[in-house]
Amino acid sequence: RRRALKQQATDTGKNKYRLYFWITLIAFSIIQATVFFILASRLPNKVPVHFNYNFEVDRWGSPFELLSISIIPSLLFIIRLIVGNVYKQKPHNVKIEDHIIMTVGFFLITISWWLYSISLRPIETLKSESIRFLPSFIYLFLGVFAIILGNYEGTIKPNKTLGIKTKWTLEDDENWRKTHRFAGPLTIIGGFVFTICGILLLFLRRIYLYVFPPILFIILVGVIPTIYSYVLSRKMRN
Repeated sequence: RRRALKQQATDTGKNKYRLYFWITLIAFSIIQATVFFILASRLPNKVPVHFNYNFEVDRWGSPFELLSISIIPSLLFIIRLIVGNVYKQKPHNVKIEDHIIMTVGFFLITISWWLYSISLRPIETLKSESIRFLPSFIYLFLGVFAIILGNYEGTIKPNKTLGIKTKWTLEDDENWRKTHRFAGPLTIIGGFVFTICGILLLFLRRIYLYVFPPILFIILVGVIPTIYSYVLSRKMRN
């Protein structure tokens, strides 16, 4: 009983720390979005919001379109805090989910401020390194993120918010375990493809370097594991 009480006190302390942690992140994200709003209001009426693979502006928009990117992290953090309290998860899953949401949030904050800095430059300098490096940064981030996630994918426990949620994985814990262990290496392979293409984009401007990684990633991470889960379910029934 004493051990159980001690464990309960430890869990309560961890929950409080996690609550304070997410409240801090939410406060930070709201503050940066507010600062972004103030600074964006001083930008020209039209700013570059999209570039083609030759690093040329192919769409202009309002500076407040950039603000929408900066606001998303606040929404993600708030939703994570709410969902984390509604759907009780195993501690291991909670850590993975928290790190995913936090990483994605800070990635979006970085992108929004990067685009803001580009908008401050004169139009004739928009083919600068700041634009050339942006696609590489995004693909390198996705690559490293996928590689790290793939190493933990096989350890994700059955749940309703994280992982490969097919009809067959949700119905059978063994199917869930085998499907995620099967998908982990595929996610890592997809991550390496993103990373390699991100490096190549620093030196080459080829449309296939933009198109190939996401298509392959969807096939590796979504299509193949789903088929595997279905085939495994059929085998287990037989």
